[in-house]
Amino acid sequence: MSPGSPKKNVELEYPAAPFCFWTWTAACRLDTLLEDGLRKLILLDDNILSHPNAGNFLEEMAQRNLQVNFTQTLDLRMLDKEKARIIRRIYCSNLKFTRRVYHFSLNDTRNLDLVRRKYQILGFTPGDNVEFICMYGYNTSLAEDVERFRFLRSLPGTYVFVQEYQPIPCGPPADLTHFFDDDADEYIDELIGIVFRQNMKSMEKYYRWLSKCYVQAFGKLHNGLVDTIFKYNNRDSKGRYIATMAGTRGKRKPDPYTLYFIGGLCSKNG
Repeated sequence: MSPGSPKKNVELEYPAAPFCFWTWTAACRLDTLLEDGLRKLILLDDNILSHPNAGNFLEEMAQRNLQVNFTQTLDLRMLDKEKARIIRRIYCSNLKFTRRVYHFSLNDTRNLDLVRRKYQILGFTPGDNVEFICMYGYNTSLAEDVERFRFLRSLPGTYVFVQEYQPIPCGPPADLTHFFDDDADEYIDELIGIVFRQNMKSMEKYYRWLSKCYVQAFGKLHNGLVDTIFKYNNRDSKGRYIATMAGTRGKRKPDPYTLYFIGGLCSKNG
């Protein structure tokens, strides 16, 4: 579906939940898209708040009491008080339309003070569901990643959904030349102490990627990080994970004594 096509919207049927996809254009109007009584929208535009008529679009959604999934996230930098009031009136939803969720993104540590001020305009509380999409593995350092997660944890109602950078054809490659520094262990110790109130399964994806990077850089596991990865899930795989150094070595099958021995060592950081 290419942005800019006036009627490139696709209607799908979920059980008792019809909805349509929509990319913003000047020619598009909700009357056209919401034929047959559709009340749910999945928006594919990646920066609706930058549109000169964004306020009008949002107001119409609010007045129609639509459920809207901003799947490409809303840009906090473009937010003002008027748009914030309207967004709070819209039923911002998750992809399945089963609960209210607000979607934003934070891919680096630039302008965190601005992000906080814009976030405060929305008046979120710890009872809200505010998901921040966080890209990793592109050009941020471990220190910057930890700063991002620490910052987001300080905002009421937030949790994270992490996505590894995947370059598009002819796109810029990842640059992780300076990802680690001399304080890597301290940053990881801080990282595993940052706990969001939901969706920590997504953080586990980042932990596993980080653990493999750590092995490749230092030739050893960070045992505190390994403990965190297997604290709640897949504990029976912990021994093999250690034996293969986070999957960076051949998947040889360790004997039961080795599994017991390395499993015990994992609880000791060093």
